[in-house]
Amino acid sequence: MTCLIESFRATGAEVILVEIPRGFICDPWQGFDRRLARHYDLELIPDTMIRRLIFWSPIVPPGMWVQAENHLSRDGLHPNAQGNRMMAETVADHLEKVFGRSVLTN
Repeated sequence: MTCLIESFRATGAEVILVEIPRGFICDPWQGFDRRLARHYDLELIPDTMIRRLIFWSPIVPPGMWVQAENHLSRDGLHPNAQGNRMMAETVADHLEKVFGRSVLTN
């Protein structure tokens, strides 16, 4: 991973990490994405976005207690249309931080 970040940056590309939620109880990789982002001064999209897909699905609370039109996913993993919108808005916010407002108009 480190070599990929350095290789991408060597071409002039900006690297943005998306944190992946792993184990909820025990995770040997816990915090790896955040440490990597701090070490390389990268924009990090926190795992909150993906966790929202899980929690606002019919498989776990609070999603199982709300009406289907409020779900972001049917199975807790794959976004539905509303989930895709939420993810796109989250990513757009982070792209705007890195590249400025003009990135959203193209």
